[in-house]
Amino acid sequence: MEETDKSQEEKIIEAAIFCIERDGIQNVTTRKIAEAAGVNGAAINYYFRTKDRVIEKAIAQTVVNAFEDWEEFLDRKDLTLRQALAGFLEEFIPGAKHYPNLARAHLYGSFMEGDYDTPFARRMISYLDLISDRTAAEFPNLTRADIALRITQFVSSASFAAIFPGYFEKLIGGSVSDEEYFEAYSELLMKAFFAEN
Repeated sequence: MEETDKSQEEKIIEAAIFCIERDGIQNVTTRKIAEAAGVNGAAINYYFRTKDRVIEKAIAQTVVNAFEDWEEFLDRKDLTLRQALAGFLEEFIPGAKHYPNLARAHLYGSFMEGDYDTPFARRMISYLDLISDRTAAEFPNLTRADIALRITQFVSSASFAAIFPGYFEKLIGGSVSDEEYFEAYSELLMKAFFAEN
């Protein structure tokens, strides 16, 4: 593939990511992607055949970008599990608040179609397995059921704050957009995960 072809494809994928965030995945059209990329609709058809295919590629790229950072924290041997999970929270919650439509797009297939075989779902299962393995190594006295419960509570609480900020703020009375509140909430999640008083 020529460099110009590759850069054209990349421009289209970047434009699709931009449109997903700006308009929401359900409102993205081939025309909007083409306008944002500075190409005509025929270019999208040439490289991707359908709008759904370009959106699929865009979502796959953003999933890779997100999980690479989160997995890096768990892979680092110089970080404790607590530090690795803190790194996840520092990336996940602000990232979802900063890019809310991309965060929703990652979950769209699971929420709207009951599809748990999406790129995000597969990568999340793999990521949760990494947390589970790391937790089992640091806390060999915990059963797999105990570990699964702790991980479920931790990730669910982080997800609720990140993906449903309006509900979270009304229920809890604070906003994770506020740095001081975010730090306090993160510490509460850590204490619950590590069963600390």
